[in-house]
Amino acid sequence: MELSPAQQLQLFRSSRLLLESLSSGKGARAKSDAWKSFSSELAESGLPRGMVLGAVAAVKARLGRAKEGGKVPPIRQLHQMEREIVSTEAWGLLLESVRLGLIEGRQTDDILEQTAQRSALPVQKTGLEQSLAKNWSRILNAEANGLLPS
Repeated sequence: MELSPAQQLQLFRSSRLLLESLSSGKGARAKSDAWKSFSSELAESGLPRGMVLGAVAAVKARLGRAKEGGKVPPIRQLHQMEREIVSTEAWGLLLESVRLGLIEGRQTDDILEQTAQRSALPVQKTGLEQSLAKNWSRILNAEANGLLPS
């Protein structure tokens, strides 16, 4: 099922909040509450129940693989020309997304290039967030298809 841009953005933002909360080192109760909040936010946004269950399963699977894989690889610094293409706020969002596991470091160039082709330069945070949301939705949809029965 294809999500609307608004639903993709909601899924991305809720995922960011969840992953930020889980990475903050809080106790088991706080982590459990974060998962419940994640599910509730998605359900309240109008996503179908199957999509909510799929997103939860996919995020849990990604987190499990991330723990097995270890550290996040370092990301390179922007080249001078790239600094003219992407705003500081957008670059910060991209770095945060890599740190949280919403994208892999090797995807940054592709996402920046796709966003730059569709929006005015320099790429602003809102434009990049929409590209990241679309990418995240695609990732979770692919993962959920493998985790849930049809």
